[in-house]
Amino acid sequence: MVYLGLLAWLLLSATPADVARSRVVLGDLWLGICPFAHFGSFFLLTVLALSARWPVPRWAIGLTLLAAAIGTELAQVSVPRRSPDLADAACNLAGVAVAAAVCWLAVRTASRERRTSVATSV
Repeated sequence: MVYLGLLAWLLLSATPADVARSRVVLGDLWLGICPFAHFGSFFLLTVLALSARWPVPRWAIGLTLLAAAIGTELAQVSVPRRSPDLADAACNLAGVAVAAAVCWLAVRTASRERRTSVATSV
């Protein structure tokens, strides 16, 4: 929940580069890193959310994360000096999708290994 709050604060602040103090250190490189920051932040958020033991189905968590990925971009309409960006929304959605795929593959691999180890121990 803390990460989600920090992510929302950065995504909805008027000058996220100044908040993160990244622009001071990185200069114009910030513009090239920004799409990866969108992807990476939603990737991490998705991994954390899907790894937690929520009392709801995983598909519901996935849909909520997809809505958050779109919603944060749409909410930027009300933030001074910010506007929704289709490329940023695509990076957000890609972060959710790739992380969900990685988590799904990890669970599938772990369950396959568990079945193999049980079969060989019997």
